[in-house]
Amino acid sequence: MNKLFKPASILMYLLVIIIFFMAGMTLAGVSGVADGQGLAGGAIVFFYGVISAIIAFMFSLFVVYKTKIITVIKINKILGVVFLLAVCIFIYRIILINKDETPEKELPTKVTAPAASNETSMVSFKPVFTKQNVESKMSIGFFSPNYFEYPTLYFYGAVNLEKSIIEHMPMDSVVFTKDKHLNPTTSYAPPWLYPEHLKLDYGVITFKVLGIGHDFIKVEANKQTKQITYLDKEKGTFMSWSEFLLSNNSVEFKHNSLKKVFVKPLDYAGEIKVDFSFMKPLLIEEDWMFVKLVDANLREQGKGWVRWKNNEKLLIKYSLFS
Repeated sequence: MNKLFKPASILMYLLVIIIFFMAGMTLAGVSGVADGQGLAGGAIVFFYGVISAIIAFMFSLFVVYKTKIITVIKINKILGVVFLLAVCIFIYRIILINKDETPEKELPTKVTAPAASNETSMVSFKPVFTKQNVESKMSIGFFSPNYFEYPTLYFYGAVNLEKSIIEHMPMDSVVFTKDKHLNPTTSYAPPWLYPEHLKLDYGVITFKVLGIGHDFIKVEANKQTKQITYLDKEKGTFMSWSEFLLSNNSVEFKHNSLKKVFVKPLDYAGEIKVDFSFMKPLLIEEDWMFVKLVDANLREQGKGWVRWKNNEKLLIKYSLFS
């Protein structure tokens, strides 16, 4: 009976508990028993580890009781090697996960708490240009946060796209409020924030969207530095390029574009020869846009088709506020 409490026996108990606890959790993770369980998934994996450790501990008591102490020492040597191997594998996996989840041009990972609403915490954003010359490489669309219903917009850094929003910690936020004239403004915003379109007195804040997941939407947080962050997809509205352009008052040809208006959405169709200043989008079909041609006095001069993009190159410029 004294064998059960000898140092070699106690060491065996500890090694067995640790090894089989890790083995149980690993088995639960590999088998997928916690998939789709949200926050409960972690508890399920932990439970498997605990049960495995308890069963192994009970078996180790039986082994110590039935065998000689020299045999226990030999078993401890084997368990020690297994334990060291498991620790090395665990450290290696952590290194790989951190490497895979670090996004290119990731925003600072320091979490900045939203500031209290006061005049000294107001952030002055950079100037907004009403005419936008979009880069040659286009986004997949735009995202507008619903700041009326969700006054705090959280930013996320490195995310696991297989996990839900509630399993992630935000790295920063922007807090929307109203000024004394009840116009939308911000009481706090990160210094690196520079959305694609921003004019809060018009109620406009729009991010360029680079990707969409189940819960997250990947956006360009700063259009100058091209910094990337993730937002909660449910906290705003996504617009495709077609929806976005149709919401604009007018579009124009870029200076280096072909500047041709056709009677049909075909490159070899007949051209419409009229003088006009602006084009009002009416319908979009793939790379073509059906537009109303308007002069400087806002009088219609006709209708026709124009190419608004060619592959990933934007051929027009748009105006949000005119």
